[in-house]
Amino acid sequence: MAAPFFEARHRKPVKVALAPSIKVKKVVCGFRHSLAITEDGQLFGWGYNNQQQLSHAQEYADDSNPMHAMFQPQRLLGPLADLFVVDAAAGEEMSMIVAQGKKGGRIFEQTYACGNNLKGSLGINRTSHLQDLTLVPDLSDLFDESETALTITNLQCGRRHCVAAYDYGAFLFWGDNQVGQLGNRKRAFIESPYPSKKFEYRHNIENVVLGIDSSCVIVEDTGRVKKKNKKKTKRILPRSDVVHSDAELKLRAEQMLVKETQGKVDSHDARGRRSLGERISSKFHETLYGSKTENTSPTPPQASSEQRALDKLIEAEKQQKETTETQEKS
Repeated sequence: MAAPFFEARHRKPVKVALAPSIKVKKVVCGFRHSLAITEDGQLFGWGYNNQQQLSHAQEYADDSNPMHAMFQPQRLLGPLADLFVVDAAAGEEMSMIVAQGKKGGRIFEQTYACGNNLKGSLGINRTSHLQDLTLVPDLSDLFDESETALTITNLQCGRRHCVAAYDYGAFLFWGDNQVGQLGNRKRAFIESPYPSKKFEYRHNIENVVLGIDSSCVIVEDTGRVKKKNKKKTKRILPRSDVVHSDAELKLRAEQMLVKETQGKVDSHDARGRRSLGERISSKFHETLYGSKTENTSPTPPQASSEQRALDKLIEAEKQQKETTETQEKS
């Protein structure tokens, strides 16, 4: 039936028109629609369907008589036709359904969603205006190491956000977060189910309860404590090592240079020069303090004579090279 609708208000409870053979075990209500789960795993819905929160996409798209409302309970089929519905939740304009099946002797669990998805309320990893029954991949076909299905123990919906608690003690949240109802200290909505790490190590989730724009989690304290990384031991500087003046700093730097050059007599080359590291340290000290540091490294006694002989040899080779170049040019 297309909008506008004529609403009828009842002051007393009115019996929902379901067949006497149908045994209802759970009823959930959204803003203007309701869902009923039967003992044999069927799902019925009635109320507003202006955002396809009750599925029936073909009837909704009928141009002549679009199904924007359902005044009598109708079964939700589609992918749920061959599954056993175990739980459901309803938000303002969307619905979440949990169903189980059996394949190859192994039980599996799948979650489906339909309705308005502008704020990621359906958890299908994308946003959309209208959505018929769609599989929620992050909440479906999950198994542990022993290939046992991980099942949702509690599924709750607020206005546009949802929380699902699992049997292994964790829970996931997704959807609108305009007023911080997801509890992650942010304001951006989440379009995919996201696990909460706040109670991951020490607590097990017992129950979750959602309001219009709020969430509450009941947890069990297991006493587990997360192992912390060992902190490095802090080095305490003695008062005697504290530098109080520039002169003291210069003296300590010179002492450090002396300490580094001790025992490095063999570090001199054939020309009696110190190693490159020592020369750089000395040059840095000279630039920083404006005076040269005395070379405390003893110079080999034979260094002066060897240096003169090496200098004469280098000079002779240079002259010979210049003479050869002159002859070639001439």
